[in-house]
Amino acid sequence: MLKVVLRSSYAELVDCLAQHLSTPLLKGGVLERALAPEWVVTPSVGTRQWLRHELSERVGATDF
Repeated sequence: MLKVVLRSSYAELVDCLAQHLSTPLLKGGVLERALAPEWVVTPSVGTRQWLRHELSERVGATDF
């Protein structure tokens, strides 16, 4: 499924993406998005690196 999200700034977009990646997708009681790939298109390599950094801080691994 293709989902297009438009926001006025990259900060708003990364918040939306982090929330999307943080919530599990349950369908019929089964976790569907456990290991499914997510594709994100960025306009430049610099934007991609910034996005990776921001997502790692918001959605990254935590200590147990």
